[in-house]
Amino acid sequence: MRSKQTNYQLSFFCLVHADNRGQNMRNIVWATPLYKFLRHCNSSSLEKTVLDCGAGGDRPPLQLFYEYGYRTYGVEVDERAIEEVKNFCRKNNMDLNMLKGDMRRVPFRDESFGFVYSFNAIIFMTKKDIAVAMKEIERVLKPSGLCFVNFLSVDEPQRDTFCKPFLGSKGFSYYEDDEPDSYFRNFEVIHKEKRMLERKTDGKKTKQAYIDYIAKKVSTTSPKKVMSVCQTLSSPEVDVNPSRNISANVSKKRGGV
Repeated sequence: MRSKQTNYQLSFFCLVHADNRGQNMRNIVWATPLYKFLRHCNSSSLEKTVLDCGAGGDRPPLQLFYEYGYRTYGVEVDERAIEEVKNFCRKNNMDLNMLKGDMRRVPFRDESFGFVYSFNAIIFMTKKDIAVAMKEIERVLKPSGLCFVNFLSVDEPQRDTFCKPFLGSKGFSYYEDDEPDSYFRNFEVIHKEKRMLERKTDGKKTKQAYIDYIAKKVSTTSPKKVMSVCQTLSSPEVDVNPSRNISANVSKKRGGV
């Protein structure tokens, strides 16, 4: 991992909401760290294709990239979360290209995207599966492509468990400050930030701690053959192997900013 201009800082937020451009609520995206990621993406010369790993829910962050002219794609394992995105798209006349899929086996070709992110999603898995998902993010990123991934910190005071096991995990995975660095050996980390959040919902206060990474892919691994024919594509091509689709049996989604 190269860390040329790592910005690692401790930030405290009391919640909440920032939007630099929208004039109405439809344009406000709750996943506020993605605005910083978007600024880095906008400064890149790569084709504006973006993949959200864990993209489901009724307020999909992909809408932010869609509104800035990106060609958007999302993968999600949970059928209900996919349906929520579809309802959002119908209501707002957007096509975010949502697919059922598992970030541990991303159903796209190598080097398909200039930009990939996983916001409050990779944290649902075991650390063993997170390592697999991180290699998949690296695989589908183009050289010099950017990724955003956030992890839960061990400094979070409360440890949630799932009502049902999810993808083999019974609860969230938590990391020491530098523990996720090992996932970025083939990246240049351009931004690293630890966020301590205090949220107040319905009069109840909760605290959360995250470690955010924005990183640029600087080297490629050995090509992983996903399809037998290689060709230049105008848009990412889906691997429709049905074995890549895994259904989820958990309804709980991670909150927070």
